[in-house]
Amino acid sequence: MINKGRMYHNKLRSHDSNFAIHNASDEHNLRLKPENPNHDPSLSHLNRYEIYNPETGQTEIIDKPTPEHLQKLRDWQEEQKQEWLKKYGTKRNGQKQTQQLKDAKKAVKNWISGAKTTPEEINLFSEIFHKLENKEPIEDHFIKDFEEIAEGQTISRYNQKLKRLEELTQLTNDRPDRREIRGKRKQTEYLFKITDDSKITMERDQILKIQREFQRFFADHQIMYSVIHYDENPENPHLHFTVSNMNQRTLDYDLVQQEVEAIKQFQLEQTGTYSPYLDKQKSKMTDKELSQFGTDWQDFAFHLINKSNPQYQIQKRTKQEVEKANHQYESTKPITKREHNRQKKLQEKAKEEVAKRKRLKEKTNETFEELEQFEMMLDKTQKELEQKQEEIQKKQTLLDSLEKKLGPFLSFAKKVSKWFKRDHQTQQEADQDYKKTVQQHEPEEPEEPKEKTAYELAMEHKEKKKRQKQDQIRNKSKKPKR
Repeated sequence: MINKGRMYHNKLRSHDSNFAIHNASDEHNLRLKPENPNHDPSLSHLNRYEIYNPETGQTEIIDKPTPEHLQKLRDWQEEQKQEWLKKYGTKRNGQKQTQQLKDAKKAVKNWISGAKTTPEEINLFSEIFHKLENKEPIEDHFIKDFEEIAEGQTISRYNQKLKRLEELTQLTNDRPDRREIRGKRKQTEYLFKITDDSKITMERDQILKIQREFQRFFADHQIMYSVIHYDENPENPHLHFTVSNMNQRTLDYDLVQQEVEAIKQFQLEQTGTYSPYLDKQKSKMTDKELSQFGTDWQDFAFHLINKSNPQYQIQKRTKQEVEKANHQYESTKPITKREHNRQKKLQEKAKEEVAKRKRLKEKTNETFEELEQFEMMLDKTQKELEQKQEEIQKKQTLLDSLEKKLGPFLSFAKKVSKWFKRDHQTQQEADQDYKKTVQQHEPEEPEEPKEKTAYELAMEHKEKKKRQKQDQIRNKSKKPKR
């Protein structure tokens, strides 16, 4: 039987200007901040941590990560970046740099006068424009200031403005060319999580199969760490793994383009052809093409998820389901502060618990009321029982008094009764003897006369004549003499 369910899959890409966000995410994933409310520390021992060790060149399973593990990864990333700069870093051409600064200055001026520009942006861009007028360098803190303005409100053409500010910090500080922006994209985090309402619990090996399936397409990119979290929901563990954007074979930061190539290969395997827009560099895709890339990536990702565990049929959520869940994922916010995190889930559970306790309290109050009523009924029954016992005691006392007063009479009555009973029994025995005697002396019923023979009749007649004659003689002798 195939179990069907939904899965949430997302990516978090980092570069220098937003690395604080990813650093917070790494600390959260490796549980380096125990006070973080998005997990239960008492369950963290169930988690599985696998971290790359730059000193040995191997990934190692760690019972409990420490800040030193993360610091080693940061030092390794910096070493890799320096290697990249030696191979690809170049200085800008002066004439080209002048034209780009001119274009950037014009863009900032247009932002200041833009109808959709917020007051906070106008203040920031005015300060930047003043520095450009005076040929002063644009420091990195302006990028951070802009990102802080964007938090909690909608910024028109946010991505375009952010890229322009990044470019200005490089142009005005005589830094390497545009390729360094790619160099700043140090790592990418991939998240895979079955939705709680799917009621599917994947085993550890099944989760790791998903990771291995993805590794096949990015074999030249080192997985920095892999984590399976059980301490957010033990019944629904989920996977995070973070990959270095640097290709270990070419020493180029090309993971983003490798994703494009992976989708192209996937479409070729499935249909024999691929979407033409995939021939472009991702940085040159239009907004529509980027949106299509996001859709195609999800199709590719869920294909790998189901391929790794064919006993499940995992589907991505529909647009309507996403809207219903009200998950608005903002790339400018760290994972630990987004709306779909553990903290919100715990808050919802807390509300449910409060409601449950309220219902329990109401039920308890009802039970107490029933108990009080029962106790009142029990008290009433107890009083009635005591009254009955009191009445019985009074009657027993009366009987004892009567028995004491009527004792002699009762004794005589018992004797009379005994005599009567004895005489009665004697009379009954006499009656039984009489009946028995009568039955013994009752004449037997005469037998039916037998048919007599002629001889017997003759003799009987002769005997009869003889008796008659004797009677006559007797009678004559009895007559008195005259």
